[in-house]
Amino acid sequence: MRNLRQKNHKVEIGFPILNKKIATNSYPSQLLACSLYTDNYDNIIEFYAVLHNWINTNGYKAYLPTREIRYNYNLDDKLENQLTLIMIPIKKQ
Repeated sequence: MRNLRQKNHKVEIGFPILNKKIATNSYPSQLLACSLYTDNYDNIIEFYAVLHNWINTNGYKAYLPTREIRYNYNLDDKLENQLTLIMIPIKKQ
């Protein structure tokens, strides 16, 4: 598995806002492997391994950037009940 230390990644963080005039990043249309993750966030690396196994087994190759959207982030929730959408760009090999 690749080294996942923060220094090796570009990280973008977004927060829900009411002001629609604030610009956001947009991404090009692309084929994605997507899945919802609902377990303890501390175990998400294991879930990524499962997703990458599916990608490789089905003849695809994963690309960066991988994106995560947390739908119900709450600091009081101890990261146990987070609903996270994982999106991994893929191409057929």
